Amino acid sequence: SMVKELSSLVLYLRYLAEPGDWLVIDEPEMNLHPEAQVQITELLAMLVHAGLRVLITTHSPYIVDHLANLMKAAEHEDQEAISDKFYLKSTAAFISAKQVSAYLIDKGEARNILEPEGIIDWRTFSKVSDRVMQIYFEL
Repeated sequence: SMVKELSSLVLYLRYLAEPGDWLVIDEPEMNLHPEAQVQITELLAMLVHAGLRVLITTHSPYIVDHLANLMKAAEHEDQEAISDKFYLKSTAAFISAKQVSAYLIDKGEARNILEPEGIIDWRTFSKVSDRVMQIYFEL
């Protein structure tokens, strides 16, 4: 199902995409293994560097957390030295926090959740994770 979901993206990128275009993807994590989710996060950052404007909606902690990794990597002194830690092994995936916006939509309100240090504050998800862990330890 991943191939089915992403085939239109491949065709768009190969034959239609031009710098300045908007690429809007609703939940790119759909039907993707967590490793594929972080790989597509790196690819999307690379597309930003290629001149596309990328807007995604997501509920994936893998995507959000890895985006924070990519922003931190962009600040690293020796990016080449750390590129092997990443899935696509390319510094082109490292993205400045200045190129990223992150908003939480809650009860019809949009709230900026990207902190100045490049950390994405999305406590609504971590609260659920903490509660799930708490249930396990209580059992």
